Amino acid sequence: WTMGDSVKLTINPADIIITAENKETNHGDDLDELTYKITGDYYGEDLGISLSTDADNKTPGTYDITVSYTPNSNYNVTVQNGKYVVGDNPHTWGEITYEWNGTHSVTASHTCNYCGEVETETVDTTAEQTKDPTCTDKGENTYTATFTNPAFETLTKTVEDVEAAGHKLTHYPYTAPTSTEDGNIEYWYCEECHKYFSDENGENEITETAIPLVPEYTFDNDNPEWTKDSGEDLEFTVNRSANDDETFGLFLGIEVDGNPVSEENYTATKGSVNVKLGSDYLSTLSAGEHTLKLLFTDGETETTFTVNGKEEPTEPTTEPAKEPTTEPAKPAGYEPIPKTGNAFNPWICLAVLVGPCIAAVYGRKKKEDE
Repeated sequence: WTMGDSVKLTINPADIIITAENKETNHGDDLDELTYKITGDYYGEDLGISLSTDADNKTPGTYDITVSYTPNSNYNVTVQNGKYVVGDNPHTWGEITYEWNGTHSVTASHTCNYCGEVETETVDTTAEQTKDPTCTDKGENTYTATFTNPAFETLTKTVEDVEAAGHKLTHYPYTAPTSTEDGNIEYWYCEECHKYFSDENGENEITETAIPLVPEYTFDNDNPEWTKDSGEDLEFTVNRSANDDETFGLFLGIEVDGNPVSEENYTATKGSVNVKLGSDYLSTLSAGEHTLKLLFTDGETETTFTVNGKEEPTEPTTEPAKEPTTEPAKPAGYEPIPKTGNAFNPWICLAVLVGPCIAAVYGRKKKEDE
């Protein structure tokens, strides 16, 4: 819609009821002023409403009270004329009685204590559902009876007569839990009331259906080794098969060879769970294989680690050179020099004697090559 476009609007007339109120006067008394009431969507326009009656205060009887009005296009008007009773004496009405005819209608009546006249009125009820039914409980209707005689009051009655809806059950079979996913028991779920049941008839309500997963904890470095006097800590990490961000919060402690390890001998930090066994503690363990167990609130995991002994320095394996045991050949004419008390080395003498011979041979060989 834009400025300048024409729009056609339809305004429907409002529904109203103009009701002449009943009157009663003893003969000889002045007639009461005629009155009316308007019910419905009335907005105060002047409808030119007038009331008239043929009642005569000198003649006992029952007379009509007629409603007249000026038609107005804004209203759909329904008229309910009244009655004017002129009696010998004014009625003195006794207690009003109401009789429900099931839930569909109500009869109201009272009797004049002076003349015994009985005034009665029966009206149909209107029904409104004021409470919805559930799977197991009935719903409610409220019935209303409205009388035209102003002496009779409006009555209501609430009845549980809307049948229960019944469960709409879906069956879920048993599912075994795994290390990464929850399982569930066998159960039935109602799509209407959103409740859970352990039986197909929806009689035994339950609140829990899940079977918690069975987590698996694993080391990311199985069977580590550590060497005595290395001065290093032994580090390892444990992961959880599901919701690994919860691993650190579920961690309880450590056991080595079945014995609890004091918290002062290790550190644990987040990131799955990262653990360092202190070197001082490890030094107290014997060389060899040991079991390592991490404990959690919902499980545990175990591996082994090896403590190696202190490494010893390696000794040289090269043997020292041995002095020759075979004496060199002795030149012709050689006679051993008798030993004296002086320090004398025969090998030096041999070198002095043989050396010139070797030099002569070498020099001759060189000349031949030239």
